[in-house]
Formats: sequence, structure tokens, C-alpha cells
Amino acid sequence: MATRDRRFPIRGRILADGSEHEPLNEQDILDAIEVLKQQDVQAVAISFVWSIRNTEHEQRAKELIEQHMPGVFVCCGSEVYPQIKEYTRTSTTLVNAYFISSISVIRREKLQAQARNSHCYVLCHAVAV
Repeated sequence: MATRDRRFPIRGRILADGSEHEPLNEQDILDAIEVLKQQDVQAVAISFVWSIRNTEHEQRAKELIEQHMPGVFVCCGSEVYPQIKEYTRTSTTLVNAYFISSISVIRREKLQAQARNSHCYVLCHAVAV
């Protein structure tokens, strides 16, 4: 699902007690966004170590991705599976991103097919005050 070329190390560190040891490096995220845009990804899974103790870094990464990649589904490990087990949290978040984006594509295609096979009428009403 996420090949090595689609995994990015992001500098910044939250410790096990939830304190910030190193500030989030937003430039790392912006650099990753540029690569992901070129690869035309449809979903992004974010999973940082100890994000369950302090979600600030994951949430900021999510904000940046949503801002620079509108329409792309983004999920965070601290939201999807807020458990200490990093591997399980990361893999669950990755699967979530994959399936939610796949379902969205299928749903969109189904709606487009329905629209092509039906008549759509739009009623507009303008009121001047």
C-alpha cells in the first residue's frame, strides 16, 4: 500500500510523557506534500511516535496536507487507533486511508453513473430585498 518512496521521515519529536522534545519541522511536511502531489495520491495516513500522548504534531501535519492537497483524504493514527502499539496504530491508519479513499472513488463513480442515466432538474428561486 505505502511503498518506501511514499513514506517520509518528518523531524519533530514527542516523548512518551507527551512533552515536545523537538518542534515539528513543517518544511519536511511541505517537501513530502510536493512529492505526493506529483504521485497523484488520493489519501494520506499520518502516524507519529507517541502521538497518542500529544496529538499536536499529527494535527498540524494534517492541517498542512489538507491545506495544500484539497480533496485528498487524510487520517491520523491518534484518531483512527489511539493505542500505544505503534506498529498496529500505523498499519491500521494506513488500511483506513486506503479503504476510505477507495470507497470514496467507488461512490463518486456510482453517483456519476446515476447522474448520466437520469434526468436532473434544477429549480432556482431568486428573491430581491
